[in-house]
Amino acid sequence: MAVVFHDGEWGELLPTQECFYCFQSLDEVAIWWRGASDIWIHAACFIELAVRMFRDVHEIETTPRGGVNRT
Repeated sequence: MAVVFHDGEWGELLPTQECFYCFQSLDEVAIWWRGASDIWIHAACFIELAVRMFRDVHEIETTPRGGVNRT
């Protein structure tokens, strides 16, 4: 994971790059999450995505095996 800034030379952050989460253009700064597929995301969107991921993990960990959590 890296934080990429626009410094006049786009480098890895292309001017047409969109956020993975909100699909808006990335302008000044972005988080670049490298893996099998690169993810570019605004810092604020990363926080929103992380909260949802943590909630999903919590639900998985607290749901009895074979059961369905209906909350």
